[in-house]
Amino acid sequence: MIKRLFIISATLLVAFFYAKYEKSKIDNYFEAGTEHQENTGSILKTLPLVSFTSEDGKKVKTKTLVKDVAERYSFFHFWATWCAPCEAEFPDLIKMMNKVKGNIKYYLVAVNDDKKKVELFLKKFRTHLDPKKVVILLDNNESFYKSFGTAKVPETYIFEKNSLKVHRKFTGPQNWLSDAHMKFLNSLK
Repeated sequence: MIKRLFIISATLLVAFFYAKYEKSKIDNYFEAGTEHQENTGSILKTLPLVSFTSEDGKKVKTKTLVKDVAERYSFFHFWATWCAPCEAEFPDLIKMMNKVKGNIKYYLVAVNDDKKKVELFLKKFRTHLDPKKVVILLDNNESFYKSFGTAKVPETYIFEKNSLKVHRKFTGPQNWLSDAHMKFLNSLK
């Protein structure tokens, strides 16, 4: 009996330390910040010139959007109301945007979505969205798929203002409130 308890305890101890080791590797990757800037995991190197539809129905071009903002970084987050992982991460995404002190303008782009569904979904977050920091856009022309080179949501790109280069790409749902993400986003000055 004691031998079994020892084996079980040793196994759990090894699993625990292995999990901590793997977590530290992931945290170190995200904390490295701009060291991994060139290895964004994206073929896309600069902000493409595409048009989205603003909430008021006007066509707006990406480079026009980012040209006139004071922030140094543009955060393009592609999501949809029909995407369960997008909906699941959205509350933390909003909390993160309100906590981050970095120099970032946020563009939340609803992909292949109905405007009424987007408005209804965003209604519960409206009071938490700062219109000076956050712009809601619609992409029903599949500009996202064609120009950004991906076919799934959620996906996020951070572009530098002056060069319009991709600074970082996030594929899939993220834990936006994690220490590593918050540290990285707050480091964007």
